[in-house]
Amino acid sequence: MDFWSSIFGERKSETVAKVEELILDPLNEANQVIRRGNEKRALHLLERAPQDDLVAKCLLGMFYEFGVECDVDYLKAEQLYEQSKTAVDLSKCRLHDFRLNGRPCIKLNQKEAKKYKIKSLNWLKNLAQSWAPAQYAYAYCLQEGLGGGEKDLEKAKEYYGKAADGGLLLARTKLALLMWDDKKMADLLLSEAIMVDPRALVHLALLVMDEDNQEAVDYLRVAVKRKDVLGYYHLAVYYADELHDSHVAEQYFRLAASCGHVPSQLRMHEFLVKTDRQEEAIKFLDMAAEQGNPNAQYEMGNRLFEKEETTAIGFKWLLAAAEQDHVKAINIVGSAYAKGTAPGGANEDLAFQWFERGFNLNDAEATCHLGVCYLYGKGCCRSTMRGYELIESAFLEGKYSEAAIYLARCHLLGQSVGESREQALYWLQRAVNEYKSPRAQALFENKNLDESKDCTNVLALARLCLFSFFVTPAEVTKARDLYIEAALMENKTAIAELDDNFHELVACSDDVFCADVEIGGPSSMIEFAKSLHHQSENWEPTYALAQRVCMASLKDGIPGGPLLDRRSRLQIGY
Repeated sequence: MDFWSSIFGERKSETVAKVEELILDPLNEANQVIRRGNEKRALHLLERAPQDDLVAKCLLGMFYEFGVECDVDYLKAEQLYEQSKTAVDLSKCRLHDFRLNGRPCIKLNQKEAKKYKIKSLNWLKNLAQSWAPAQYAYAYCLQEGLGGGEKDLEKAKEYYGKAADGGLLLARTKLALLMWDDKKMADLLLSEAIMVDPRALVHLALLVMDEDNQEAVDYLRVAVKRKDVLGYYHLAVYYADELHDSHVAEQYFRLAASCGHVPSQLRMHEFLVKTDRQEEAIKFLDMAAEQGNPNAQYEMGNRLFEKEETTAIGFKWLLAAAEQDHVKAINIVGSAYAKGTAPGGANEDLAFQWFERGFNLNDAEATCHLGVCYLYGKGCCRSTMRGYELIESAFLEGKYSEAAIYLARCHLLGQSVGESREQALYWLQRAVNEYKSPRAQALFENKNLDESKDCTNVLALARLCLFSFFVTPAEVTKARDLYIEAALMENKTAIAELDDNFHELVACSDDVFCADVEIGGPSSMIEFAKSLHHQSENWEPTYALAQRVCMASLKDGIPGGPLLDRRSRLQIGY
């Protein structure tokens, strides 16, 4: 039964006892095999059990739910629990946990998943009228706001109390934690819970820590002698934070981390990074990530995704964190699908879905990027009005500085609002002045400090046209024209950037003449340069630019030259 004990954690004694009850029948061969610990043989027998053997269905559901000698199959497990719930209490418990944790919701959209969880919570509430384990579970849902319901700590106390009165001593620990301010009552409850819940001793230590450190440490030492993981962890915290004894603290953190305690693994990672033991630090971060900690998964993913040779592995970790609603991971995943840096390339539909998920979590960055998707109709029906509203909300309500850059872009390009350079510059200046946004500051970067403010503003607007996941040919044309306008003011930075990106700005533009230039070779490019500058008395800088581009095209042997990556050339943060 050690296998089942390892699965159920805090509630293992109750659940494993129920498993043991199910396999008491000595005449059932599958039961005998399970008791001997031969899960592979047991799976074979359970799969061939008669259709009316509901106990076998329940046990088989557990095999599929946890992937015991088989692949995890949540839908099949749910079906088996559903079929056996009328006769097997354990199926009811597993079905509730199953639904509450959202496992069958993996193939449902968010609206359907929410309805499913609410239905499960109502089912549990009815069951909690007379059954202590259900009262305990329902109280936990109320405490954490699970299953689509609101947090209600008073109700949670009520149901933990009912579960405790019904003989479930584990509920006393939970009730004590909710009644922490009433130290006398919490002490009483924890003292009673110690008989069945070893962790109650650790909570008792924390309860008296402020009043009597020595008594608290004595409790923790008893917990450590019992090899309680929380005892290791809190004693390590005491040595680290109160006594500042890093040597002893590290020993206890290591013990807890080796037992799979995620907070200890994260503390070990933090401690080893500070002491410049990077290689060992990564191992502890990997341990926490493997156990499903979203923060660790995000840190691992972010670290690996930045390196070309480990991009795929890093993206896998980021996805794992994003699926647990880690908003930073959600934004990186959505951006990767939008930019095309995700393994497999760009996917507008997935980019929209991830940004929408972040929006539903009230994240300002995701809200802004969702607005950009609406502006261009990427993964959704195009609505420039909806896009502008979302971006504006991300800035004004979410205080996301880069949203101001996108608002400036909307005004420059006339997306949902009238075209206005003045309004575009207004929003850019707000991003710079109010939030010190590095990306907004980069748009105004000009190596020629002696040049006029107007010239710098035109250069910033040229760069702004290309500041987006999605850029249309018309926007490239606008960028080209603004670069040329800045170049005519003899802005050397604009000339250099126009030089670096000439082929892209020509080939991706949407006017007919540029299409001729792309296929017309060097002479057409020079004529193009002349036609652009015929109004200027001094157009030698950009004429020379055109000549240099023509020579580069000839060397490459490609009419019009190769397209260049604007994001790697233009210093706008992408």
